[in-house]
Amino acid sequence: MKISKKICLVGDETVGKTSISNRFSDNSFSESYKATIGVKLFQKTLNVNSRDISLIVWDIQGGKEIISSPQQYYRSAHGLFFVCDISNEASISNLDFYIDIVKTKYHSAKKFLLINKIDLKDYLHNIEIIEKKYSNLFSGIFKTSAKEGIGVQEAFIKMAESFIE
Repeated sequence: MKISKKICLVGDETVGKTSISNRFSDNSFSESYKATIGVKLFQKTLNVNSRDISLIVWDIQGGKEIISSPQQYYRSAHGLFFVCDISNEASISNLDFYIDIVKTKYHSAKKFLLINKIDLKDYLHNIEIIEKKYSNLFSGIFKTSAKEGIGVQEAFIKMAESFIE
């Protein structure tokens, strides 16, 4: 029997949510930036422990104004990927805002953190700070680079596995 799960990506503009979605869904990456307006949907089925799990990924427009009234986008979410950009201090500090918004409304959703753009070597020192601050708040923390394809598939596989554990 196939399981379907709704996954939402949460975070500021330009942190790489669309690039992560593209890397996961069709293993592609584009250098050009085009802002997501509203929501873009992606679907991919993974076979985990001999079970097919269809992940319906909601790549939602970034920014605090969107998540402040999240009902239409985040309703019925089974999993949330919080995404920050290792080179963008504001996106890191804004994680607290996003966490506060969803922790009461979406407490049953699986929550993972994606520290994105780890290919930007000048900012690697931020990883330890982020992991230390948020290690107890998420089911898992992944270091990703949508550009280089690092950690993205692993994060989605772990999310899928969490639904059948």
